[in-house]
Amino acid sequence: KIRGSGQIFGTVQHGSWNLKIANLGDLELIEKTKKAAENLLNKNPELDKYPLIKQKLQNNQEVMPD
Repeated sequence: KIRGSGQIFGTVQHGSWNLKIANLGDLELIEKTKKAAENLLNKNPELDKYPLIKQKLQNNQEVMPD
């Protein structure tokens, strides 16, 4: 187990998400989000119009490289 936010000796990791795919609503939201992201990248692959999104994606790449 891993620790969490605000827990020195706890077992939940800091910043971890508690998203659990428990119902069809969650799956539907994930699919809609995926399609929206694909549409955004198809229209503006360099994300020039969306610098905050671009920065967040770059930060994620640094943490989780391919």
